[in-house]
Amino acid sequence: MRMGAQMRRQGRLGEQRLDRRGVAIAHPLRFRQRMAADQGNGQAQRTSKPGNPGHENLPSPKEAFCQNKSTATPGQLERFAPSIGNRIARHSGTKKGKGMDAVIMAAGLGTRLRPHTLSVPKPLLPVQGRPLLDWALGALPPAIDRVLVVVHYLGEQIEAYLRQQRHVAHAEVVWQKEPRGTGDALLSCRDRLQGGSFLVCNGDDLYGAADLARMVSHRVAMLCAPVTEPHKFGIATTREDGSLEQLIEKPLHLQGTQLANAGVYTFPAEVFEIPLTLSPRGEYEITQYVSELARRGRVMVERATFWLPIGDIPAWEAAQQAELSAVLRGG
Repeated sequence: MRMGAQMRRQGRLGEQRLDRRGVAIAHPLRFRQRMAADQGNGQAQRTSKPGNPGHENLPSPKEAFCQNKSTATPGQLERFAPSIGNRIARHSGTKKGKGMDAVIMAAGLGTRLRPHTLSVPKPLLPVQGRPLLDWALGALPPAIDRVLVVVHYLGEQIEAYLRQQRHVAHAEVVWQKEPRGTGDALLSCRDRLQGGSFLVCNGDDLYGAADLARMVSHRVAMLCAPVTEPHKFGIATTREDGSLEQLIEKPLHLQGTQLANAGVYTFPAEVFEIPLTLSPRGEYEITQYVSELARRGRVMVERATFWLPIGDIPAWEAAQQAELSAVLRGG
């Protein structure tokens, strides 16, 4: 499920600034210069354009600016130094009790981003000088102190990146041996989770830190975003109490503004007691877990204030000039 989002145009982030919590945000100059050289034209001129139609109440990226569609290389990634401030230090001495796990889905082939993903996995493609995965880790709330990243395609590169990241105290990969769907990817983490509720995020979307902070306050929840073209998305309908009633995949009968599944969930440990069955497209879907949890009890629906999927080349190029401060704000 992919969606463009409307966002205010406030220019790109500076070379260095602080987020609301005083964490330094660095944009490594050498990495940016190398990327500019690869694109052949240096820094592209940034212009303001209307957002994509069909989406409501969400920030959306500007029009794509890259003229040359270059492919990032492992050498470029070696030049990236994760100096976004030390989230590990923020955990030390401030947390009581056991922290919370997060699972990031990063096993996809990134076929819609080829040729850029022929030598670099999609989660390591740069957005404004930082790999996608770095943005994702930086947006996690302080309650998260351990991250499992599910990998398959070019997973060794992601594993190398995780060894040098400084956002969370513990980050490691979990290998999905065969790409059999998002449900199977999550199931591969079952024996590695510490117990209790845990957060799950798509690895190819950018989310607002404030939204993720609200998600971890729930035992069972999903993140949804309003859209005006529901036939393009998986749609969540809700009960009177705001909990999930059902998920409907790309409905043709629903009109007007609806809530789309944004791909972030808080699951209880007992989610793995639910047996998965093959979907009509021959995969094990994570949404089967969500639907069954809603049938058995309450799955709270949180509404996203920021959601920026990066599912194809135009979306990736547009993200280079999008205002991403919401990714850094923690509520």
